[in-house]
Amino acid sequence: MDPIDSLSLCESDQLLSVAGREDCSRVTHAMSQQASHSLYIFDDDLEPALYDRPDFVASARRIATGDANATIRILFYSPDKLLHRCHHLPELTRHLSSRIEIRQLSRAYHHAFFVADGCGVVDRRVAGRFEGIASFNDPGRAAELIAFFNTCWEMSSRNMELQALQI
Repeated sequence: MDPIDSLSLCESDQLLSVAGREDCSRVTHAMSQQASHSLYIFDDDLEPALYDRPDFVASARRIATGDANATIRILFYSPDKLLHRCHHLPELTRHLSSRIEIRQLSRAYHHAFFVADGCGVVDRRVAGRFEGIASFNDPGRAAELIAFFNTCWEMSSRNMELQALQI
């Protein structure tokens, strides 16, 4: 059994070092599986190794359809990369547009993060790399990241090309 599977969202305080694509993917997947009401994704490229996986998309669908007050918000920057990858998450967003929102950042950032249920955090200080820290229970850091996310959200825009695409 993967040690990550023994950690509980909003309960396990252990700080994890994320080193590599597989680590980052396992932690993100485990948090998304346990999340019940919110996901915040801040990633310039909406990294397919993390978010274009059937297990992650299934978790997002479950959250969006399982809670009338669910919040799933996604900020990205690189529409060309996103549009050429045939992303399953934007497709889900199109089908559940009242529950899942995706917007384009006005500029690129060199930081990427994922927050689940206001307590689980995967924080990648260098967006293009799969290295960073994660915690299943760090509401303080989660609040800081969500506040930054919300500031960027207010300055972001909907990508009409992405919305018009029949993915």
